[in-house]
Amino acid sequence: MPPTADESLLTAAEELVSTSEPASVAPSDRVVSNEYRGEIPAKGDVLTLNQVMKMDPDDYSRWIYSKDARYSRVDLFPEPWNTYLTKTNIWMIAPWIFPILFLIDYEHFFSSVLLATVTHLFLWPLVEIFVHKIVFHMEIGDSKLIMLIHFMFHGIHHAAPRDYGHLLMPYTVSVPLTLIGWSLLYTLTGGHIFATNSILAGFLTGYVRYDLTHISLHSFTPKNLQSFLESLQYVPTSVTKFLTAYYRELKQAHDKHHFSEPDRFFEVSYRGADSATLRQPDPEIALEKERLEAGRLQIAGLERELMLPPPYEEATAEERANICPRTNRRLPHATPVTTSVTYPQRHQARRKKMLELHPELTELMRPEMASVILAAGLSLIQFGVAVLIAPQASWWQIVLLVYLFGAFVDHALWVLIHDFTHNLGLGDVVVGGIAIDKLTANALMCIVANGPHLFPSGIPFRQYHLQHHAYLNERGGDPDVISPLELRLFGDGRSFISKLLWLTFSQISQGLRPLQFKPITSPRYYQLLAVNAVHNIIYGYLAYLISGSSYSAVAYLLFSSLVSIGPHLVGIRWIAEHFQVAPDQETYSCYSSIRYLILNMSCHVEHHDLPRVPWMHLMTVRKIAPEFYDRLYAHSGYWTVLFQYLFDSNVALTSRITRPTKRTDDGVAIDDNIDMLEVEAQPIPTSTDSVVSEAVATETDVAEESKKDQ
Repeated sequence: MPPTADESLLTAAEELVSTSEPASVAPSDRVVSNEYRGEIPAKGDVLTLNQVMKMDPDDYSRWIYSKDARYSRVDLFPEPWNTYLTKTNIWMIAPWIFPILFLIDYEHFFSSVLLATVTHLFLWPLVEIFVHKIVFHMEIGDSKLIMLIHFMFHGIHHAAPRDYGHLLMPYTVSVPLTLIGWSLLYTLTGGHIFATNSILAGFLTGYVRYDLTHISLHSFTPKNLQSFLESLQYVPTSVTKFLTAYYRELKQAHDKHHFSEPDRFFEVSYRGADSATLRQPDPEIALEKERLEAGRLQIAGLERELMLPPPYEEATAEERANICPRTNRRLPHATPVTTSVTYPQRHQARRKKMLELHPELTELMRPEMASVILAAGLSLIQFGVAVLIAPQASWWQIVLLVYLFGAFVDHALWVLIHDFTHNLGLGDVVVGGIAIDKLTANALMCIVANGPHLFPSGIPFRQYHLQHHAYLNERGGDPDVISPLELRLFGDGRSFISKLLWLTFSQISQGLRPLQFKPITSPRYYQLLAVNAVHNIIYGYLAYLISGSSYSAVAYLLFSSLVSIGPHLVGIRWIAEHFQVAPDQETYSCYSSIRYLILNMSCHVEHHDLPRVPWMHLMTVRKIAPEFYDRLYAHSGYWTVLFQYLFDSNVALTSRITRPTKRTDDGVAIDDNIDMLEVEAQPIPTSTDSVVSEAVATETDVAEESKKDQ
């Protein structure tokens, strides 16, 4: 009998997955076998619940995600109850439109739609990934009951991915869950009907989008979509190409989830960090793989010195527990205790070797005027929103405005302040016949970008951030390391409450950390700090006056400043960068779509490797030298980091690699007294040898900025 269209599409999907390149994101530590050969139900057209329940839970765990679990249909109950209770079809999505329309508050239409949209865009992806990864892919253990629940809710779909009758959640489950969800939201909002209904409308919209996308991924190929869009003559060619490429990425990711890597690619209705690895065309992937293999040969034997895991075959028994045998990538293994080491930070050795093998990286080390223009523009935009929009908004609308807009703008300004700290905005300039050196020019740009934050923190950040690079993770030297005072206030930070409190007040705690160091005595530092304070006071006062003496304008600016590095998605960066979640790795990157919102600063390993590369070129560093990054553990997304930080007791405030400091009581490096800013002020070197020597000196021979003026 010739194969059906469904069977042909299933075979094509499996062939596509089997020929795909391995992704560059670290997989989980549970390796799934696609060649399970235990006692399984006979492979045929129909699978029944009775057949599945005869299996041992351990056999079921290995079988359900293997290639042997491929059936055309699953019958849970005898007919007609099987159809009435479990079967669905695509038309069952349509009725969900009515409760969505019913839940919208038409008297406050704009506010209700806004709240529903926020829920749909920002909260639904979190729910989708949580339910799919944590609930649907739960560990079975030895429990037959858990095995039954798993199969009923999700295993049935993996056993028969082409069974259209089980692509959706039946009404017998979805309607009761919706009512339970409404009750929970009603309780959480304190009985606020407007908020409850609007939030639920956003969740239901996300659920409808999820169902439509899921059915499409199992029904249509990218060529089907392309042909359909091309038949609509009014759709521009560029839109057709974009939508086809977007859909192809979603389908490839979902096919991989079903047919080869069920422990990854959990996102369905949106592109996630895992699916981002599929975006390159095949020729580019082949070229990247060739370059990667050549680079690996050049650093063979140096992996440990370069913060990379050794090849699995050469690793010790202890190291193998945290290395994926298939990809040689480092696996996550968080620990709540501080890991004390004596070796120097690995970024120095990494930088030296990177510049030796890839001298073209020096072309990226240059100031970018675009950062200056962007800082001025964002500062003006934030001022305009505070003056024109905030005074017209209610308190809850200001909160939404802060979380959806203001916090992102303020965090982007922090990234630009960070670049100005490394003198990556301006060179030596002449204004009105007055020559301004590179250090002063960039310090003034720190002040300009710091205006919307209201707190005069641009100049202090500039001072202590350079210290962070110079004394990375050194106790008593690095201002980024949790202080003893914070540990006394929040404990070891293993409980949910203590970690949430620390995250909420992280800006205040980080501002107090410099008090543990010897006071700065440089007159120049205090002169710039005074200018910083006056500028911010004027900025806030003008916003208050021009807005018609509205405290809402100041509240918007103040709240945006606090949230941007606190309890917000972008504020998770302070946790994601250096909290230890993998052995022998003290810095972490994240390559998900969040990097577009935070100006690539989630590429944090790249930044510590080459701190003189501006934010816009950090991904280029990874592309030029992939062998230095492909085996490191990388966060899959900030939502995942937040969930792990709050709910995993193995991730605590003490989860960090630390080392003894090389600072003296005077706050100066023992080996030398060269100021980091003096080193960074030097011209970009032209020869490879000078690049390497300066790269090593940039962090090892450092003193405080005040040393320049003493």
